[in-house]
Amino acid sequence: MVADVVRGKSVQEAMDFLAFHKQKASSVIKKLLESAISNAEQNEKADIDTL
Repeated sequence: MVADVVRGKSVQEAMDFLAFHKQKASSVIKKLLESAISNAEQNEKADIDTL
C-alpha cells in the first residue's frame, strides 16, 4: 500500500515519493498531505515537519 510506504517519512520525502508514483492512491494521499500541510500552516502551533 502507498500509505505504508510513506508512513514515517519526512513530509518532503513523502511528497517526493508521491509525485513520481503512478498508483491512483498516490494522488489521493498527496492531496491529503497537501491539505494537512495547508492546515498546519494556518495553525501557528503545528510543526509541518512532524506531520
